[in-house]
Amino acid sequence: MKKISFCALVTTLLLCSFWSAKAGNPEEGRKLFLTFCSACHGSDGKGDGEASKYLEIRPQDFTDQKAMVEISDQEIYNFIRGENNTFHGERFLPGFQLNLSDVQIWDLVSFIRSLHMMPAGDAISGRKLYLTYCSSCHGRDGTGTGGAAEFLERTPTDHTDDQRMSKMTDDELYNIIAQGGKAAHKSKSMPPWTTTLSTRQIWDVVAFVRVLHRQFQYVGVASNATGTFAKYCSVCHGQNGKGNGTIAAAFTPRPADLSDRAFAASHSRLDIYFAIYGGGKAVGKSQYMPPWGEVLSDHEIWDLVVFVKSISKK
Repeated sequence: MKKISFCALVTTLLLCSFWSAKAGNPEEGRKLFLTFCSACHGSDGKGDGEASKYLEIRPQDFTDQKAMVEISDQEIYNFIRGENNTFHGERFLPGFQLNLSDVQIWDLVSFIRSLHMMPAGDAISGRKLYLTYCSSCHGRDGTGTGGAAEFLERTPTDHTDDQRMSKMTDDELYNIIAQGGKAAHKSKSMPPWTTTLSTRQIWDVVAFVRVLHRQFQYVGVASNATGTFAKYCSVCHGQNGKGNGTIAAAFTPRPADLSDRAFAASHSRLDIYFAIYGGGKAVGKSQYMPPWGEVLSDHEIWDLVVFVKSISKK
């Protein structure tokens, strides 16, 4: 084995430490941002925090993608430390080098980067979050008829209204969820969720809301799914959907009897869609039901949803 010099070893360790710090943890950075930065930059980084109105120069809008892509991570890091004036002229931002460690500053840099880089949300995760935090007002199916809706001064938004929801951008949806209705000139009964949900989780909810209203852009055609059901589903659920496919006996619990009218009555179109799209685990059912979202197109899945619903009517 070759001997490694002490200097080479130290250099390697320092480089590893440097690059691991540079990677940053955006979730830790989010906590730091809310503590140290949100008063001026706002909880969502738009530069509209409560203290911003008292400053001569508006704090940087970190969600401005056009401006932020021109600024390197190192420049953001240096600015947080109070070492340069990259963002604007006279510097109002205090140097946080006495309050934050090197790792914490890189965590902040990582979170700031996430503010102008819109991630693709996970609708499956968003569905779980929606059922936990949103359904009490907006309802499980998003129609605005949750149990708490009758006690609110304004009816919660119907997220299945495609005509209305399609006019809203993803950024607008994100901001309403993050800041609450009052900040977006909507109902003040809609609370801000930015201190409860992470940035990623809010984007997941946005992705689920998109499914809620886009489900009616293409309703589905049962006859289109005959071949798809035979190819992918009948081996477990059986040719007639009775849960008696050729390998059904190998599973516990057994595949669902799709011809059971009680099953059809207790499962909405969305329930069936996500069971097919994300698999059984996505909807709290059998782990043996595989996810088909990466195999079938959205139209094919909605065709299957209508086909499954039709089985119980025969």
